[in-house]
Amino acid sequence: MILSILAESALRSLLLGGVVWIGLNLLRVRNPHLHWTSWVVVLAASLAMPLLMHWTTVTVTLKALPVPAPETLWPVVGPALLEPLFPSLPLDPVTTVAPPAAAAAHAAFNWLALTTAVYAVIAGMLLFRLAIGVYLTWRLARAARPVSEPWTGGRRVRVSNLIGGPSPRIDHPASSALPRLGFSQASGGARP
Repeated sequence: MILSILAESALRSLLLGGVVWIGLNLLRVRNPHLHWTSWVVVLAASLAMPLLMHWTTVTVTLKALPVPAPETLWPVVGPALLEPLFPSLPLDPVTTVAPPAAAAAHAAFNWLALTTAVYAVIAGMLLFRLAIGVYLTWRLARAARPVSEPWTGGRRVRVSNLIGGPSPRIDHPASSALPRLGFSQASGGARP
């Protein structure tokens, strides 16, 4: 029991540390204070993980629903119901009511399939937008002209008319793209 709790909390702490490390590297955080704060929070959460795991335990005592999930997304329109729909109040003995001629079949709506479809469409649109951004950035990086001036300090610097301001790390971690504003060797890279 105790060993399984410690193993599970160690795995969760490892995953938390991995997510924070990936996040700090993907966002290119260079501030040492922010790094220190992030890792102190990860350490505190890792130390509290065995205690917090007991608080997050939820026991569900309800029975499963007696109705299974529908297999189709839209209700099927078919023959009339097996039993006709009659009002619950007693009828006048003189008046006779005929059963409905054609009633639609009663079927449950599959909300899981609908939400999955909406999620997939939105995720596809966002991935398409990301692909377009990557393609346009790649085109911009290829269209920029490399600069080999002494003021670059050995870094890969490119100049392009298509951007309006400096853009660090456009295609490589050691490269930058600058707008074409008249940089010269005599001015040391300063604007005229």
